Amino acid sequence: MAWKELFTPAITLAEEGFSVSNRLHTSLESDEYLRRDPLASQFYYNDEGEPIAVGETLKNPALAEVFRRVAAQGSAAFYEGSVAEDIVERVQNHPERPGSLALEDINGYEALDREPLCTPWQQWEVCGFPPPSSGHLTVMQILGMLDQQSLLEAPLDNGAPSSTWLHQFLEAARLAFADRGRYIADPDFVEAPGGDWSLMLAPEYLEKRSELIGEMSMGIALNRAIPVSLRLVGPASRISQNTVLAISALLMKTATRCQ
Repeated sequence: MAWKELFTPAITLAEEGFSVSNRLHTSLESDEYLRRDPLASQFYYNDEGEPIAVGETLKNPALAEVFRRVAAQGSAAFYEGSVAEDIVERVQNHPERPGSLALEDINGYEALDREPLCTPWQQWEVCGFPPPSSGHLTVMQILGMLDQQSLLEAPLDNGAPSSTWLHQFLEAARLAFADRGRYIADPDFVEAPGGDWSLMLAPEYLEKRSELIGEMSMGIALNRAIPVSLRLVGPASRISQNTVLAISALLMKTATRCQ
């Protein structure tokens, strides 16, 4: 797809705006950093410091202009010129936490080609991006733990997740995100646990992790009964993500239809 076409939906959304959701409003209401940021506070908050109201239209014409440049000029419009200069100026002159990012860092950036991670799951081979991205390992850990709980056969109740399945999913997500936070990082600086990222998806490991899922919420996901041979430990984690829920539900809905 040509970049001019690729960026059109994003340009339209940035220009015309979108309706602020309750979730975004609540996140802004509880955020302790954006309010203190001069640019972000002007964008997300009113003069009284209140977040933009639910249902109000949030537009970002400046972002639309950046997208237009990239669509017309390619990646050079982002990594070189005024956009790159603005990013560096913003980082180096942040009022509270100035950084050391230099223009040469952005100008010299190169995208890396990486081999995808592919994992057998039921009758499919599911492939995704490897670390430093965490999506594939996290989603497959969740699916693997739900497999251990035998809850993939009928995840939906009248077209919606049942309370039992949703509880199991959320608990599996706690455990998967605990591992994500502890282990998954840039492989140029962090070694895969046991030297192999796929060990995080080993059935014996996921079986032990799934044993931590009970009828009640575990709260903070801690490491227990981890196979010593894998040398994996799980830190505290309260994290979940709607994106992972959506992807997992889509995969399982597809699996149910194909059975």
